[in-house]
Amino acid sequence: MGLGEAFLRVPESGEQVTVVAGPQGGFHLLAGIRVCGIEVGDPEDPLSPDNPRVVFAVHDDRGQQLDDGAAIYRQGLSRDGEDATLLGRLVVLRSRDPSTFDGALATLSVEVREAGSATVLRDSVSLTLQAP
Repeated sequence: MGLGEAFLRVPESGEQVTVVAGPQGGFHLLAGIRVCGIEVGDPEDPLSPDNPRVVFAVHDDRGQQLDDGAAIYRQGLSRDGEDATLLGRLVVLRSRDPSTFDGALATLSVEVREAGSATVLRDSVSLTLQAP
């Protein structure tokens, strides 16, 4: 798991990450994954029942959810050699006030569930959020 729109950059634990100011006044991170060993679904068909479910979340160091809970993607992953990727997915923060998250220690986490399977992959990274 990592950050990026067109490529995946895996941040160091605790790394300071600048949150993106969106055009509608909100703030977000662009998250992505690189996985192997699961059924990747069909990236050309967003309605395919074979697509995995990918859920991103951001929590502060007290366990409070900082994102809006809407970073849930049922989408096929793109093949990249033996791996598969899903890049540039929005994880929108709840607050429109950057002072509420500037300097906050946070955990960006992801859960990937294969369609029709009990297989679940989980990953997380600790970050320090920085206002733009």
